[in-house]
Amino acid sequence: MHKHMIFNRKELHIFMASVLMMLLMAPQNVWAQEQEQEQEQEQEQEQEQEQEQEQEQEQEQEQEQEQEQEQEQEQEQEQEQEQEQEQEQEQEQDKAQISRIELVSGDVLFGEVIEENEMSVKVELRGAGTMILERSTIISISKGQKARVDEYGQIYHGDPNRTRYVYGPSAFQLKKGEGYFSQKELFFSSAAYGITDNISILVGSVLPLLFAPDGFNLITAIKAGGPVYADKLHLATGFETFFFGGGDVALGFVFGSATYGDPEMHGTLSLGYPFALSANDNELGPAIATLSFNKRLTKSFALLTENWFLSISNDNDNKELMYFSSLCGRFIGQKFAFDVGFIFVKGSEIPIPWLDVTYNWL
Repeated sequence: MHKHMIFNRKELHIFMASVLMMLLMAPQNVWAQEQEQEQEQEQEQEQEQEQEQEQEQEQEQEQEQEQEQEQEQEQEQEQEQEQEQEQEQEQEQDKAQISRIELVSGDVLFGEVIEENEMSVKVELRGAGTMILERSTIISISKGQKARVDEYGQIYHGDPNRTRYVYGPSAFQLKKGEGYFSQKELFFSSAAYGITDNISILVGSVLPLLFAPDGFNLITAIKAGGPVYADKLHLATGFETFFFGGGDVALGFVFGSATYGDPEMHGTLSLGYPFALSANDNELGPAIATLSFNKRLTKSFALLTENWFLSISNDNDNKELMYFSSLCGRFIGQKFAFDVGFIFVKGSEIPIPWLDVTYNWL
């Protein structure tokens, strides 16, 4: 029995030692778990930091890309602006002040006068170099003629007919002292003159009617206007009046015009009202609108069209749109211009031939 008790005591000691070891090891396990958790948290924090750094790097890269794109766009815009400025400078250079030099020999030279004195004139001829002319060989020099020189060296003189289309006006103005005489269809004769750079007048007459009883007739017109935006948009207003029947009756119209473009290619929208004046009655008619275009194709030829729209009353007193249009070719010379084309009237199958001869002076 004593031996059995000793055995039991050994077992008890072993059991107690095991329990003691477990108690001693428990804090170490907890500490180990805490360390593992801390390590895991640190790893998670490191991962989060790495993710944040990656996101920041991505954002920085995106910002850099955006900045690069903005810089590229700015550079492209600057290049475009530089190209536009270069083109404008080239155009300004091309639009040199060309002078017309008439010589005693009968020859006519066109070039830019770069130097002159009492004895001689130094002229730069496009495509032919520089020439020095003695004053005794020169009859006249017409300066300040705006012209354009194309890539082949051909001189495009400014179109002196820029102020009008087939019949209706554009908003371009005659310069002071500039004018023209126009003969339309062998019947209607007129002359226009620039009083200032912004005001011009016109007088004319249907000459064959002057030989008929009570055939007095007179056409007068005034137009005022000028450029309003970048020398591209021009506005003008005015009126034209036709007196006949001994001067007791007057027909005409008041108008306003807007022209966009340059003398070589432009379009015009005009709006106006016709009127009738007499000793017994005054009447204002329905509105009239015109739409016109001009395109210079070569140094001596241009195409132009003029289209009129108005509302009239038919037999049933109902309003009806009436229109007629035209298509003409304009042959442009230094002094003369010839308009040849047709006028197309609504309801008519046969177009009306049109001929206009104009002499311009500067």
